[in-house]
Amino acid sequence: MKKIAIAFAVLTFSLIVYPLPQARATTPGIYFDHIVIIAFENQNLNAIFGSPNAPFINSMLSGGSYTTAYSVDQTGCSAACYLQMTSGSNQGKSDGYCPRANSPCLTVSNLFSLFDSFNGLTYQAYCEFDSTQSPTTCPRGADHFPFIAYSNANPGSNGGCFLAGNCANIFGGTASSCSGHSCTSADFVSAANAVTPPNFLWYTPSDCNNMHGQTSNCANGCASSDSTCFVQQGDSYLQNFLIGTGTLSNPATGSLFASNAFSTGMRTLFVLWFDENSNPPELFYGTQVHHGFVSSMTYTHYGVLRTIEQNWGLGYLANSASSINISELFSGSPTVLLTPNPWSCTIIHNCSLPFTVESQFGFSGTVTFTFQNLPTGDSVTFTPTSVTIGIGAKASTSMVVSGPCSGRVPPYPTVVATPNAGSQQSSQGRFICVQ
Repeated sequence: MKKIAIAFAVLTFSLIVYPLPQARATTPGIYFDHIVIIAFENQNLNAIFGSPNAPFINSMLSGGSYTTAYSVDQTGCSAACYLQMTSGSNQGKSDGYCPRANSPCLTVSNLFSLFDSFNGLTYQAYCEFDSTQSPTTCPRGADHFPFIAYSNANPGSNGGCFLAGNCANIFGGTASSCSGHSCTSADFVSAANAVTPPNFLWYTPSDCNNMHGQTSNCANGCASSDSTCFVQQGDSYLQNFLIGTGTLSNPATGSLFASNAFSTGMRTLFVLWFDENSNPPELFYGTQVHHGFVSSMTYTHYGVLRTIEQNWGLGYLANSASSINISELFSGSPTVLLTPNPWSCTIIHNCSLPFTVESQFGFSGTVTFTFQNLPTGDSVTFTPTSVTIGIGAKASTSMVVSGPCSGRVPPYPTVVATPNAGSQQSSQGRFICVQ
């Protein structure tokens, strides 16, 4: 009791706390409300874009965006690439790191744990059944379907809920885990056709359908060494998956692009994602991206992950925190994202707070920082007062507020970032005054 009394005796300061502005809603997202990813394998850009072996994918280019300089930071990564894309790190792993019978194998933060921390975001991931492969259910396991490895997505032991066929958000571990039957593209289309589709949908086809190559016994008849055949087969498979017997402008009923997720008014991004090789042909498609746009920026899996995280304000996983985003590919006027927003700063004699501006929609240039609605008698400095950023990049300043913090009712204290081109951005906050 004496310690408590002394604590209260010492605490002679008074607190003046001004209300914090309501946080900006992060659903819907900045760039899209839904994202649908289909994972393909082992191809470089020049084997797909402009190739007569992939006519359907090439027909999508006029409605999508890509970069000629997409880069993967390690060769032959397969499993590690999937981990990069979904956890921001290769986690020091290589192929075969997580046999399904031993899963889960990783207790690390990942996209699904970020989704779980944000109330309202929904997600599902599917792994394809293939009767010609062994095992037939999700043949490549965690190497191509990393969600098996994550303890939060696949809780339990000895295969977790995935091998038991009763996971809440990942499907394909048993011959009956998709509503009593094996998982196929039709189950994925059904998920996308829900009245309210998941915000995040992922599909891993088998190696017979994803252009992987070097796979025997496939029903498509491709020889294991015939890479041309696997590209042609993958292109045909994707066409049937996305539009069926229809067209891109009029997809057939039962195809992915005819589902509710891609209906008029839905802000859905489709990503054809390739895991590895030095220059993979990642394609970003839909109403949310520039159509027929070709960038020369060097983007990575970490940058794609960062853009998904930024889209919903989820925070950043591992290497995505230092990567540039890919927002240049999206439709929108070049500007910057100013964070934190909102903010608070506790003043005894002064307070210091970092602010970051990040390029959005292809902005490149100088950003100047100013302050509005400063409490009477206080002063503010920014160091530096302006920063220069490139496309997809970010830079920071440090705000220092000094003075008596005599207080002021709203309008709220506001940090303003003014790009040399594009719209001004502001972040409202509050001071907590200790007097």
